Amino acid sequence: VRGYDFEKIPPLDENGNPTVINDLRMTDYDVVLVKNRVKVENAVSANYQARYNIPSMGATILRGYVIVDTKIKNKHYRFVSTHLEPAVSPELLQVQMGQVMELTSVLQDNSLPQVVVGDFNAEYPASPVYNHMIDNGYIDVWTKNWKQDDPDGFTYGHDLDLRNAKANFNKRIDYIFDKDSNQQEWNDPFYALVIGKEPWNRYRC
Repeated sequence: VRGYDFEKIPPLDENGNPTVINDLRMTDYDVVLVKNRVKVENAVSANYQARYNIPSMGATILRGYVIVDTKIKNKHYRFVSTHLEPAVSPELLQVQMGQVMELTSVLQDNSLPQVVVGDFNAEYPASPVYNHMIDNGYIDVWTKNWKQDDPDGFTYGHDLDLRNAKANFNKRIDYIFDKDSNQQEWNDPFYALVIGKEPWNRYRC
């Protein structure tokens, strides 16, 4: 699903001509990547009705979600990927809450176990968005992690260009949530780590 699609007109020079770059555009998408031997069906994508409007620029920032049903090791799942609006102000927190409430509403009439992943832009553990997911029966998978050398599981703190040699992660805003899976599975040893801290697993030169 296409998220925000933002075009910026660069400043003009003293002669009224565009400077260096005459057009700049950034488009955001939410996608689900599937291995070639994994079958998916019932794919659904949509933008949230709760949106950040910027009247002064005539712009609307869209966010959305992608849903697919799949079967892995003879078990059916509903897999969901999403990206919520950052809550950098009380106004945007209302937008973010509207988005997560819409998501859980869309998913409530479903009999399949759910795996919901994404950049929720919601800091653990105090964010209202995070607690909304927990209150609606979702398990934060990281909290079941038996690997204790990184108990915080921070996922945010890179430089904007991702080329910082050392990761300065300081908060967790990205999540994997599970709902309605066999709870016995969480009693078995489960080991996970954060990918992206080392330069080699962020980009290739």
